[in-house]
Amino acid sequence: MLPTAGKTALITGDTGDIAYAIARNSDVAGADKVIITGRSEERLKSAVKGLIGEVKAIDAKSQTKYEGRVCQIAESSSIDALSNGLAKENTHVDVLVLSAAHIGQGKITDQTWEDVWEQFIVNVRSIHQFHNLFEKQPRIGAVTRYIINISSSAIRHYTASVDAEVYSLTKNSAALLLQKIADETDPSKTQTINFHHGSILGIRIRELGLTADSANWDHGKPTL
Repeated sequence: MLPTAGKTALITGDTGDIAYAIARNSDVAGADKVIITGRSEERLKSAVKGLIGEVKAIDAKSQTKYEGRVCQIAESSSIDALSNGLAKENTHVDVLVLSAAHIGQGKITDQTWEDVWEQFIVNVRSIHQFHNLFEKQPRIGAVTRYIINISSSAIRHYTASVDAEVYSLTKNSAALLLQKIADETDPSKTQTINFHHGSILGIRIRELGLTADSANWDHGKPTL
């Protein structure tokens, strides 16, 4: 369960799949406010409406507030604008969930350096920028803040049903970046968690052409 009780969580990523599920379950963890990001205002509004509806169906007394903020993760100025906007509203983020990702297809040797770097921008650079802005917030008392990086099984499984070698490279790089930062950080002030949810057949994976028969997916399996 996410450490969001009574806190404000900012969840980066698109408006579906893993980021959406995390936002919905933050209510179970007692979050005060959940802010999700996305590239499209229309899709954000739809996602927020869906979240509120699903949460109320589970718990009619839920007090968790949901908000959507447009943010182009590939643009550093857009991330800065998001951070500055929250600061002007005196919104303090206690939990940062990093779920945004660019999944490019093909072998590294089949792509140009521009193609490879574009994925580094989203999957590594944006994570470092969000981390920096998160840590620049004024600290409120001695409360621990949390950074949760949604990693991927691709950092360990190099052979899959679809070529996404740069994705594997960049997700590995992001996990290592945060691991090194965590080594240099007092965990009583900021605790960093690298977490991967297994192989999930979500919307974005289906868009790459994979189906229920493409792999031994982890979702839907019974837990012991």
